[in-house]
Amino acid sequence: MKWLRRGEPKAGKALTRWRFPRHRDGTYGIHSEDSFRTLILRERARVDRNQHCFSLVSFDVDGDPFEDRRVKALVDVLLQHVRFTDEVGWVTNEQIGVLLPETGPGGAGIFSDRVRYVMLESGESPRPRIHTYPQESSGGPDADEQMWLEGMGPDTQDGHEGNDADELMGTATAESRGEEEGCRAAPLSPEDVDSIVGLLDVPLPWWKRAFDVVFSFLALVVLTPLMLSVAALIKCLSAGPVFFKQKRIGYMGKEFMCLKFRTMHEGNDESGHRRYLAGLMRSNAPMTKMDADKDPRIIPLGGLLRQTAIDELPQLLNVLRGSMSLVGPRPCIPYEYSGFHTWQRNRVDAVPGMTGLWQVSGKNRLTFAEMMRLDIVYARRMSPWLDILIILKTPLAIARQIRDGLEARGAHEEPEQEQSSGVQYA
Repeated sequence: MKWLRRGEPKAGKALTRWRFPRHRDGTYGIHSEDSFRTLILRERARVDRNQHCFSLVSFDVDGDPFEDRRVKALVDVLLQHVRFTDEVGWVTNEQIGVLLPETGPGGAGIFSDRVRYVMLESGESPRPRIHTYPQESSGGPDADEQMWLEGMGPDTQDGHEGNDADELMGTATAESRGEEEGCRAAPLSPEDVDSIVGLLDVPLPWWKRAFDVVFSFLALVVLTPLMLSVAALIKCLSAGPVFFKQKRIGYMGKEFMCLKFRTMHEGNDESGHRRYLAGLMRSNAPMTKMDADKDPRIIPLGGLLRQTAIDELPQLLNVLRGSMSLVGPRPCIPYEYSGFHTWQRNRVDAVPGMTGLWQVSGKNRLTFAEMMRLDIVYARRMSPWLDILIILKTPLAIARQIRDGLEARGAHEEPEQEQSSGVQYA
């Protein structure tokens, strides 16, 4: 093993036998689904810090993964052709994946083409799918130039389309390429390149969904008289629908329709809110609401509904449907989500909630970046006890929000009274 310590790993079966059994607990000595998911999450966190990228090439497998010789053959080919920094594991029960650090879609295309070429010799040609993170990354020239074998030929413009199998080997002559025309590997289509985020979409913990269904149903039963009264009040005070519906970003970036009691007049221009929110996202200022002062957009008593969080009670229906949870990050608006930094998008790893760690930790007193960090912390550490603790702290957080609203209103009205008595303010 001296050659390993010298940093010159050998390719082939010797390296496969030595290296890959360690820390493996899945079929064929590769990472199990849970272990492989942990590696993907860790690589994503590393990329968020260093602004690089990574790719994952997944292959669909048919038949029994424990018995099928074709699956075993694919695993053998993958283990023989990965780099020392790459990892191989089960993405799902029907998918095997290869994690390629610091590799863009071009480099991943080279690798997938190489695997398909080798598999053609045995009459198999598994169709790969390339997943990249971040999705908008091209991987850069450095990532695309990472080769898995000495002598591998240069890639085409997009990194993986239109290559002859022999061109990928970098060994065949023009004549031999003509003779082997039938061995051309099918090019990858744009549909074969996808975001890594979809692979991290896993069902909610059973305890969380059960908790949401039981308590949202009970809350709806108890609070129905209050909600009917609020609906009637809104109908009397303002023309328009009772409910305000808006597209929000939910679990794993999926859009859903969020419900609230309408507290604003209809037909408001959202461009002002866009600019205001963009300023908060770029600054270190506390996330004071745009309507903290007197806002002509608010209907009569709308401010009270917002400060007491009564306007959010219809979201219990979202919780019952499964698009929201009782506890989680607040659901953001699509144009807000589009402005997130890469690391900030990790907040969608948790289902959005009616209350959350940010709400009970200071809410509008905190900055946008602080809110993001708290949401991500919750996504990584959610547990039944943390949810219960957040729910118990929510009434106190609402009381604090009401107090802050009253103080803000008093501070706004006091200068107006003094200015009317002749006192001038700059």
